[in-house]
Amino acid sequence: MKLNRSEENWLETIVDLIDRAEDAAGLDSSETERSDYQDCADKVESDVLSELFDSGVDYESCYSQSVGSFVIVQSGTDEEKEAFSDALEKAKKTAYPKILEKAKKFAAEVADRADEEGDE
Repeated sequence: MKLNRSEENWLETIVDLIDRAEDAAGLDSSETERSDYQDCADKVESDVLSELFDSGVDYESCYSQSVGSFVIVQSGTDEEKEAFSDALEKAKKTAYPKILEKAKKFAAEVADRADEEGDE
């Protein structure tokens, strides 16, 4: 299996989680950058690769995209692709609480700034 491991690809895999967490925290997405969640994307990548390794799925890194924007799996058997999808879903479930925690922290910071500006 060949995986394109560019950081922006992994960040793209959690955009739905970021949006959901920011909505739950009452945070406007304009208050953050997607890159604020890069550590969460890095953890998802690590968890997926670990799960693939534990499942006995061989993979190699590739850095040129031949299969569309933000597509991590560039080639592989149907079984390998299914193992990747399963590992990604598992990693995303694990990542959501951390993403939500970060969104709540950002929301608190925004509220604090608004309070400080209101006090002036």
